[in-house]
Amino acid sequence: MEIILILQLLFSLCKDVDTYIEDKQIEIEQAQEIENVVSEFEPIELQKIRITCYIPTGNRTASGDIPYEGGCASNWAHMGDTAILFDEDMNYIGEFIVNDVGGAKSLKNGTSIDLFKSDLQSAKNFIKEHGDYGYIIWLKK
Repeated sequence: MEIILILQLLFSLCKDVDTYIEDKQIEIEQAQEIENVVSEFEPIELQKIRITCYIPTGNRTASGDIPYEGGCASNWAHMGDTAILFDEDMNYIGEFIVNDVGGAKSLKNGTSIDLFKSDLQSAKNFIKEHGDYGYIIWLKK
């Protein structure tokens, strides 16, 4: 009887080892698949940037849109791109579509971004809440 119990225990242990090995093999294959997918992407560059706001002027944006919250101004190189913004403490602010360009040197050289706000109070509240500087990740169009 003891031999049967020992054999059952050994069989159970072998089965557990086989299951463990199969699980590890699946984990390795999944990790390799993830690595293959990730290697196809460009590295993400986090850039410090000045964040300013602009309000309606009565003009359309450089892309021809009527300005809207969620749109922003940068430079021609980023037209149509998405800007993902974080504050200086790396808290997520939001995503903004570049649909306008500005004349300021900092916009032209890419060291600032200008977010459209519907009125002056919204612009002031935004800067008060998030500050003048933050970080940006560019997602190409």
